[in-house]
Amino acid sequence: MRKLLITFCGVISMAVSVYAQDESSSGSSSGGKIGDGITIEVTGSPFTSYRLIEPGYFRARYFLSEGMAVRLGLWGSVDDNQIAPESVQSTWYASFRPGFEYRFAGNEKITPYAAADVVFDIRKSKFESFNQPAVDGAFNTSGSNRGYWQLGLYVASGFDYHINSHFYVGMEVGFQYAMRNNTEILVDGNSFEAATKANTFNTVFNNTLRVGFKLF
Repeated sequence: MRKLLITFCGVISMAVSVYAQDESSSGSSSGGKIGDGITIEVTGSPFTSYRLIEPGYFRARYFLSEGMAVRLGLWGSVDDNQIAPESVQSTWYASFRPGFEYRFAGNEKITPYAAADVVFDIRKSKFESFNQPAVDGAFNTSGSNRGYWQLGLYVASGFDYHINSHFYVGMEVGFQYAMRNNTEILVDGNSFEAATKANTFNTVFNNTLRVGFKLF
């Protein structure tokens, strides 16, 4: 994920250079709102892990008008962790979040907004070993890193700070409610613990920092 984030940030940096040259050549030095077209952004946070920046979501936005936009956030990861020569913990995660933004007037530099996303997340986990029972649905029989799927609603507020008419940075924080279905835990293919249900409500910091640019 780090390599993916670094690559994406490199693309953004090149885009900024190109757009900065375009602004200079046109003789414009003003900020300029991004109020139409499609934007692409990457989000992240320094508050969700020990890393300096924890990746959040790739997000596309399409502006219906200067005050309204629809958006789609996506993220996925695959992790195979060899905890011993004969044992591997594997997990994969995917998130799909379509949503809507209402954008307030602000000024030429800053545009605040409120947003709501539908949440659909899924995670699958398993443990495989040559000399221990295989576990599917979690890393162990204690339910560590248990698999699940969840459906919910995320509401947030944030702002865009416009560097120019093509490039922006921003911040966002929100709250999320979800109905979660924890998957059944199997040991060597046999049921060990039945699937369970839970309701979750928490503050979400994954999208605290945002960097984006206008695609067209």
